[in-house]
Amino acid sequence: KKAYDEMAKSLVADLESGRLVAASSLVQITRLMQLAASYAEVENEEVVDEETGEIKMKQTVRLVGPSNKIDAFLSDLPDYGDSQIVVFSPSKQVINLLEDKIISMNEKEEKAKKANKDIITYGRITGDEGPIERQNNVDLFQAGKLKLMLVTTQAGGTGITLTNADVAVYLGRNYRKIDDEQSLARVHRIGSEKFERILCVDYVSPGTIDEVIMQSLNQKGDVLQSILKDNDMLINALKNND
Repeated sequence: KKAYDEMAKSLVADLESGRLVAASSLVQITRLMQLAASYAEVENEEVVDEETGEIKMKQTVRLVGPSNKIDAFLSDLPDYGDSQIVVFSPSKQVINLLEDKIISMNEKEEKAKKANKDIITYGRITGDEGPIERQNNVDLFQAGKLKLMLVTTQAGGTGITLTNADVAVYLGRNYRKIDDEQSLARVHRIGSEKFERILCVDYVSPGTIDEVIMQSLNQKGDVLQSILKDNDMLINALKNND
């Protein structure tokens, strides 16, 4: 939260690994979305601009946890019962963190050999998987053999069917309304509905850009797209969300 507040106010946040700097409003919004989901590390590296020959600073941001959203979701997982769940995030790093946490939980269960606990089965659609693996994950999920499908909004927005899910979980929303709508269409497709209703659950960090995005998605048009193009509007939106 401290890092998030610093980035929101001054485009600079001091992390344990170094100083995180946003060079523009668009970069700022990306950093705020990241910090609203998880803690991060930053690596600063001097690189040579191929066109000008000037030495510039390149920043690499890596989400490392803890992640409030992932912890909240996994804590709630037993409450979803036997439902199959598609977990969406615009960030591949968030999906990777979730997978790491699931692997760790599964390893603990296997070592403990707890008969009353089930291994969490899952598949991924993030763009890192090849066509065969991607389709195999979809087939297993549609056959009811996977509890979770971990999906990045961009990679899973089109071309797949995940209608065996009756729950769609969002660990963050894409600020483009069309991308958001396409992700939900993977689960609830007109003419191929398996369930009368789909439960959609958003994990939102209060007092952050998450709330600005959710408000904009509930309005007509790409309101947030307009905000991103106007620095003053962005600053006002962030201030109103303090």
